[in-house]
Amino acid sequence: MRNKMLACLRYNLKKLLSSPVTYLVIVLTVLFVDREILPVRNYLRDSGELVSWPGLLTYLLDYAPLTLLLGLAMIALLSHLPMTDEAQVYIMARSGRKSWARAQVALIFVVAVAYMVLVALTVLLWISPYVDWSGGWSDGILAFVEGGAYETYDSLLSYDPWVMRTYAPWAAALMELALHALAYGFVALLVYVGNVLFGRRGGVLLGVLPLAADALMASFYAGLPNYFSPVTLSRATMLDYGDGAGYPPVWYAFVALMALCALFAYLSVRLSMKKELRI
Repeated sequence: MRNKMLACLRYNLKKLLSSPVTYLVIVLTVLFVDREILPVRNYLRDSGELVSWPGLLTYLLDYAPLTLLLGLAMIALLSHLPMTDEAQVYIMARSGRKSWARAQVALIFVVAVAYMVLVALTVLLWISPYVDWSGGWSDGILAFVEGGAYETYDSLLSYDPWVMRTYAPWAAALMELALHALAYGFVALLVYVGNVLFGRRGGVLLGVLPLAADALMASFYAGLPNYFSPVTLSRATMLDYGDGAGYPPVWYAFVALMALCALFAYLSVRLSMKKELRI
């Protein structure tokens, strides 16, 4: 069964990579990232300072508008799941409906992880002449967080100094990459369930809801309400610094997002097994 699922997954990946929407999303993602790190790159070019790649990535992923934009890009990539092209009837007959459904769900997590890797590599490429590999937060980040360079260069990112005091740069970046992948996986699973139950429009609307909730949380709420907003759990400044402010702890963010992903992955497979799909 595992071999059948992997064969289905390979076909789904080839199908996804043959879509022009995939390349449009990649281009737009690169443009999103370029727009946000351009002020940092301009500063590095003018000053000759170096910047920590994971440090800059941490602050980039902590920017709420970018979380929203990247989430919408993920929905655009995966809004057609479960795949319903003509070849799916043949694939389902050869592999079995369960293997077919599991491959559809597995595609979500593969794409979510690959998408976050793409964001990370784009940041590295764009600052490649000025990377500080020492493992610290770097003079470039310090200049923006504590030196006020973000005002001079009109950077819109939120440079919270507590992030540097709480985490090492690699730990913070890997944590946010993992949490974003889980959050976007959950959003894509919501779209999948909505597609099966309500059709494509209903699926997209259902997937947008947690992204909209996160935008609301970032603008108007803090502390306890963050426990109930899955996408909000992906950002470091929305988690507990150990100051007793009532924010969700990091372990809660991982447990909650993994539990939601597991629940909706199971639900997606069960719905695909029981409900008649229009193929």
